[in-house]
Amino acid sequence: MKRLLYTGLLIAALTSCSKEDGAEGLSIPSEVSNVTAKPIVGGAVIKWTLPSDSGFNYVEVSYEKKGEIISVPVSKYTDSLVVEGLLNKLEYTFKVKTVNLNSSGKIYGPSELVTEAVRPIRRPNKVVYYSDQLTKVEGVNADMLDTYTQETTEGPKVNLVDGNKNTFWHTAWSSGVANLPHWITLKSETPKKIGAVKYFFRQSTNASGRPTQFALEISNDGATWERVWTSRDGLPIEPYTEEKMVDFGANYEAKFHRLMILKANGTTTYTHLGEIAYYTMHEEVTDAELLAENNY
Repeated sequence: MKRLLYTGLLIAALTSCSKEDGAEGLSIPSEVSNVTAKPIVGGAVIKWTLPSDSGFNYVEVSYEKKGEIISVPVSKYTDSLVVEGLLNKLEYTFKVKTVNLNSSGKIYGPSELVTEAVRPIRRPNKVVYYSDQLTKVEGVNADMLDTYTQETTEGPKVNLVDGNKNTFWHTAWSSGVANLPHWITLKSETPKKIGAVKYFFRQSTNASGRPTQFALEISNDGATWERVWTSRDGLPIEPYTEEKMVDFGANYEAKFHRLMILKANGTTTYTHLGEIAYYTMHEEVTDAELLAENNY
């Protein structure tokens, strides 16, 4: 909360200066108090405490923008105003006054409350991702992969990245069986941006175990994880001979990317894949703050 800067003027002097010509028969309006300004993205929130009585018609908030004074009338029943369209490179102060009004003119409250200067928060860049423009993450090998469980008699994890869809990886089924979800973790020495995966199912006519729902979790220490994306349920499992693709809606930069297999067709305990590859989506970045400055 911001401290208030009060204009230390005598009430009598203010009354005589704030009454417009012809504003006869108007009483001095009650005053608001505790005026503050809080910065938000591209603007500010101005707040105040309403008086215990309703002896005023409305509140007027004014501020300077591009060398002009902008005055905004606010309902007497409202205790805040959101001001948008401001710039991060500038600081703004806001004056808050109560007003009484009739057909002959208006009169302001005896005091003008002024907030401390606030600087709006910078607008974040806007990023557009293109799932049809993918760049493959090269160099992924079995040493960079961890799996939740691993069948010991078949389907080692190296088959996920051997370039042959006719081999396959399989979770544990003979011993050490665990319920879904299962996962495949990509470990990188430095952060990588991952925005999509392409995969082949195990090349078998038996559809049991084919993944039908995924999620993505990321981490930079391999211990604390954040789930950033979840696919819809019921992803297609046919035709199993064709490569499938899911994108995550954005590129997520981290050292660890954990592809969660939440559900699999016809089972709750095992899953398998024939091949997997990781991709970065093409992205276009717009400096939203610079755009706002150009349109100010």
